[in-house]
Amino acid sequence: NAAVTQLQALPSDVPVLVALHHPPVPPASDSFWSENCLAQPNRLMDALGGLAPRIKLLIHGHLHADFEAAGQGGFPIFCAPSTCHQYCLDTKDAEVDKGAQPGYRVLHLNSDGSFTTEVMRVAVEGA
Repeated sequence: NAAVTQLQALPSDVPVLVALHHPPVPPASDSFWSENCLAQPNRLMDALGGLAPRIKLLIHGHLHADFEAAGQGGFPIFCAPSTCHQYCLDTKDAEVDKGAQPGYRVLHLNSDGSFTTEVMRVAVEGA
């Protein structure tokens, strides 16, 4: 609640990027990750949806995988992959994705609130 109050206090012309560790939405229904998201994601998403169009994007980690979704209010949600192992997103148990390379997400933010993003993969020797 305090963070949302701080966001609401910002001038209305300031574009906002929200960064979290845990995902606010699961990457797949009925997967291991469905139970490893925020405890009450609807409260956060409802609050953030009320701040649209000021919120330009939400980024998070924790999944160890590249993932994209849309939040209430239409803002995009991006997950940054892990710089170590990656996980499968649609399995019942935590399962390492043996075919996925480590990576990271690059964001290019512009003062007008527009942005570009891309996932960069890191080649691992011997993998």
